[in-house]
Amino acid sequence: MFGIYNRHIVKSVLSLLFLSSAAFTLILFLGWWVRMMREGVVAEQFLEAAPYFLALTVPSVVPLAFVVAVSAVISRAATQNELLALSAAGASSRSVTRVLYVLAILMSIPLWFINDRLLPSSNEARLALVRSLANDLLGITNGEDKSIPLPSKDPKSDKMAFCRKYQDGYMEDIIVFGQDKGRDFLMSGKKGKLQLDKESEIAYLALEKVRIQQKSNTAVDVIECDKYILAIPLEPAAHPREEFADIEKLLSSREAMKRYLSQETSKEKRAKIELYLARCEAEITKRITMSVSPILLLFLILPVSILLGEKKRGGAPFVAVGTSVLFFYIPSMVSVAIARRGSEFALMLPASAALVSIIASIIMRFSLRRA
Repeated sequence: MFGIYNRHIVKSVLSLLFLSSAAFTLILFLGWWVRMMREGVVAEQFLEAAPYFLALTVPSVVPLAFVVAVSAVISRAATQNELLALSAAGASSRSVTRVLYVLAILMSIPLWFINDRLLPSSNEARLALVRSLANDLLGITNGEDKSIPLPSKDPKSDKMAFCRKYQDGYMEDIIVFGQDKGRDFLMSGKKGKLQLDKESEIAYLALEKVRIQQKSNTAVDVIECDKYILAIPLEPAAHPREEFADIEKLLSSREAMKRYLSQETSKEKRAKIELYLARCEAEITKRITMSVSPILLLFLILPVSILLGEKKRGGAPFVAVGTSVLFFYIPSMVSVAIARRGSEFALMLPASAALVSIIASIIMRFSLRRA
């Protein structure tokens, strides 16, 4: 009987986990979609960038969805006295919690792969423009008669922009030509602005008083409009940052930085090495902490969910999400931000979120029992 109930609990948690993950992902995806539409990204480029966005949301969405699923199932079981009935039947309710911990451990395995392999590669594709094309696009000196290369992921769609005058990203009398989907592309504009979006792998060229001509072997299309935004997906970075490396490479870089630090005498170079070392260590601990987050969050919210159910108080999923954000996600993100600035305790700060969650769980458990 108890084995059947265990399977029932696991099935309920997994079904709610899927629904919660879909809901959280949809909310984040819609917000990102609105921002992309405001920036003038066309549907084809939006669909190309969408898989990278989804890959980046998985490590944070899945643990939070797990919190919602577990708190809803356990609080319902406690409210309906299912756990009490199991104890009366001679089966300890602790077996249910052990099954949930096993489930959390099993979830941590794919999360480890995602954080260590999938997330770095997605970061590399999404944030590549900062290193690969910043010098070409935003490092252009001010002056007259400037040529600006506009490469893309597809070499057949590379473009070149010419402008009569360039001043801090603002241009006058612009001509853009190249290839677009196998057709000759020619665009002219009276004024324009060139900028990079550091949150994605896209460059934007916003033009005014625009005339666009696209020519193929069979036809010539001409479009005239007052404003037009050319969104250009860019190439991946040649030299990725620490966010783009797996943990094995991060550990290797960490040891190399320590050796350089022991040999370096220049204060300026030592400061740069120490900053990179802090960022490297912060990234390592963040990956580990986020990978085991289902276990840490389960320890944090499980007693709260049981006690709220026993006291017939609703809203356990909302309390669990709030507790997780307050005592795990916020400390994790703040500590990583501090560590990346070069804190001497860079390796300890992100991991402190785990200790905060454990202490908070114990305090809430005793306070709810007294209520």
